[in-house]
Amino acid sequence: MPDFQTYLCLTHNGEEHEIDVRISYDATYQAEYTTGLPENCYPAYGEMDLTAVEAIGALPDGITHGMLTVAAVADNDRLEQEAWEDFMSLGVDE
Repeated sequence: MPDFQTYLCLTHNGEEHEIDVRISYDATYQAEYTTGLPENCYPAYGEMDLTAVEAIGALPDGITHGMLTVAAVADNDRLEQEAWEDFMSLGVDE
């Protein structure tokens, strides 16, 4: 299962924290096919599933894994975009 490093921002007790995390994901991708007969052509298709968020290093006092999960859900669009960038960097789009 591929993964990448990024960060999550969250506020606890009025203090902002930027926490380094590792995000694991499952992805499927089918490249577009645009040559040949029209009935044989189809657009690109992909599906991204973020499967785990794990802190890199110790968490600040009072920050829990559950809080990281909530922050990841709130920042899902950015994390999915970064996961697609990581996935495509692996050479699967060729």
